[in-house]
Amino acid sequence: MGKLEEVSEKKDMREKVIAITTITVLLGIALGFVVGIYFFGFAGLFNLFGVQYDSLLTILTFILFVLIIGIFTDIFAKIPLIIFSNFSPGKYALIVGTIMIEAFFAWIAIFTADELLTGLNIPLTVELVAALVVSVSEYLLEQDDRKKKESNGNQDDYKHE
Repeated sequence: MGKLEEVSEKKDMREKVIAITTITVLLGIALGFVVGIYFFGFAGLFNLFGVQYDSLLTILTFILFVLIIGIFTDIFAKIPLIIFSNFSPGKYALIVGTIMIEAFFAWIAIFTADELLTGLNIPLTVELVAALVVSVSEYLLEQDDRKKKESNGNQDDYKHE
């Protein structure tokens, strides 16, 4: 093996390490941003409703539990959402039904996380309000994403003409 090949292999390895590190840092920032939004949202909601908790670490643990459990509940929520969307009587019934189904499954995640933690006791009304806020927020963000995709799709159509 020549000296030029060794330098080339070291350079390739260095580039791979830099790429992996950069991707890892970007994913960490994105995850931190999501957890931060949930953290300040739930901390504000708990403060507003007077929910008692042991420490900020308890809230952070609660949020991580909600996000992890929420992954599974979102998967199970797809089935009734698909069924309901095929049989809904109108546009507004579809919107309300979608929000209610998503709120129910968000409440399951919040309730389960609350039951798993001992340093936090959330009243049922606060759990339901939090689930409703989360589901309405998710619905509105999904609608915003759909509108952006549709407008980008329309712009692409004009470009091809």
